Amino acid sequence: MTWKLALLPFALLGMAQPALAQEEIFAITEPVALNPDDPETEQVGELIYRGGVVIEPGDEGIGAISGLAWDNEDGLLYAVSDDGHWLTIEPDEIDGQLIDILGITRGDLNDERGRRLRGDDNVDAQAIARDEDGAWLVTFARTPRIWRYARLSDPATPSATAGARKPVPGSAIAAGAGGAACDDAGDCYTVAAAPDGGDQVGKNGSSAVTLHSADGTAQTLAVLAPPLTNADFSGIAVREQFGKTFLYIVSDNDFSDDQGTLLMKFEIRKDEPKIAANPEPEVNYETTDVVLETDMGEITIRLETERAPITAANFLRYIDEDRFDGTVFYRAMKLEREPMPNGLIQGGTRFDPARTLPGIPHEPTTLTGLSHTNGAVSMAMGDPGTANGDFSIMLADQIGLDARPEEEEPIWQNGYAVFGYVIDGMDVVSAIHASPTDPDKGEGALIGQIIADPVTIIDARRVVEDGDTGP
Repeated sequence: MTWKLALLPFALLGMAQPALAQEEIFAITEPVALNPDDPETEQVGELIYRGGVVIEPGDEGIGAISGLAWDNEDGLLYAVSDDGHWLTIEPDEIDGQLIDILGITRGDLNDERGRRLRGDDNVDAQAIARDEDGAWLVTFARTPRIWRYARLSDPATPSATAGARKPVPGSAIAAGAGGAACDDAGDCYTVAAAPDGGDQVGKNGSSAVTLHSADGTAQTLAVLAPPLTNADFSGIAVREQFGKTFLYIVSDNDFSDDQGTLLMKFEIRKDEPKIAANPEPEVNYETTDVVLETDMGEITIRLETERAPITAANFLRYIDEDRFDGTVFYRAMKLEREPMPNGLIQGGTRFDPARTLPGIPHEPTTLTGLSHTNGAVSMAMGDPGTANGDFSIMLADQIGLDARPEEEEPIWQNGYAVFGYVIDGMDVVSAIHASPTDPDKGEGALIGQIIADPVTIIDARRVVEDGDTGP
């Protein structure tokens, strides 16, 4: 692929003003590892690496980036450069991993009269941030000032800093840093040369990513030092999604012919797990409660013995004959969507011939009136009539697994059989769901969903009304 530039006309800002233009840049990129010496490295300090790319050097359209910001509304990164341009970068991501860049747009920053900036002392844009009303604030370095743009293609207006989200470009936090950005809670992040790495960063230096909390404290989240991938990072953007905080950092290649522009994505590691709420199903039908005692705690399930009699009876038989004791939860499907956590866990006999009973008739949700809502327990199966000793527990609603007779594919016509709901222990379900998975295990749709250290079901038993347990 070669670089392609297409000049697209912008609307005239006035009859006496020159036409503005933006360039659509289709960049050549290559993926980069966090540690080229050990491509399996996925974490540094408190940051989890979520992918990165290097934009090939040599094109005058990319370079000298000196500020970065994320925009939730259009899903783009916005940047400014020290030659008087603004840029948008559209990341290409799969399951939260940055794998490529879909497109880059570059346009001119204008002065107060709507004319393109000229002269080294005027074009040196340093940082960019959103104001609370959605306008852009851009700081300039050589001739210090903050200009405000309703749109980046509009004429500039002088700006006071009042009301702007911290850090205002050029603020004390951003001073001396390669970039700064804040989240909605007021916590700010910077990327700059590490204190012990000298004034230079890159192959022989270090970069530090630092959290400046709203309470005034500071914490170094990570130091990018050899042999880790590093560069003269000049911009940082913060993105909050799915209950997680992501950071993008970008480098300034100073229009070098032999140094590319790096864009890397990280997730801030969080120790506090997300816990799905315990559902509260109405008890208007006959039910039986059972408990699964696992390595991580107990899960209490209310079986729908009246509405799903065949499937519930099958599950009770596995419990009464101790067929679940010693089996494991082995699968965690993790979906990146709200509410979090989201997906399902799966466990059971896993086709062990010594434990598995013959398959049972399928009870679709269109027959039982049940649904794959948060906490629902459902049978795993291939074709209808093959469900036996494997089951799944939903985290958040997964109603797409209900029967849908209008679908063409038989698997979706029949759906899966819900036969109960977790009534206590969704914290345990959430902990199992958060267990690390092995990216190399599994087949087909299960690749990357197999739990690296499966969670054992120590004992599965009925719960009787007087508080005792037993068959």
